[in-house]
Amino acid sequence: MVVNARNTSEHRALSVQTPVSHGNVIALRQKFLKHHRIHLEKWLVAAAPMGILDGQITGMGSPSPSSQAGHEQIVIWVRENASPAYCVHSAGNSWVVMDALQQLELGRFPKFCLALHRIRPVLPLDGN
Repeated sequence: MVVNARNTSEHRALSVQTPVSHGNVIALRQKFLKHHRIHLEKWLVAAAPMGILDGQITGMGSPSPSSQAGHEQIVIWVRENASPAYCVHSAGNSWVVMDALQQLELGRFPKFCLALHRIRPVLPLDGN
């Protein structure tokens, strides 16, 4: 605790600074790393014959459903619909797959490749 050296109790009360508590838990959010981007590109090519039209990583200020400010997510479109069909984002140490049209969580996965595999199982499960 730091107190400014003034004589009156009113000034003393206004000058007290409390230290920042380090006991709060801050939620971990994984970022999309280079190997995630490479895996996404491979997955998009492999999933194209199965109806996946496009996908992109969006971030703060991006016009996408369920986007959280300051956090990246993958938005995936299918041929049948002009609106995004799926969103993939991190939550803690899991990757969450959302049905973007119905706003439903489809699953949580420990690996990025498993999250994409939930949408379309087109690549071997070998990491990420």
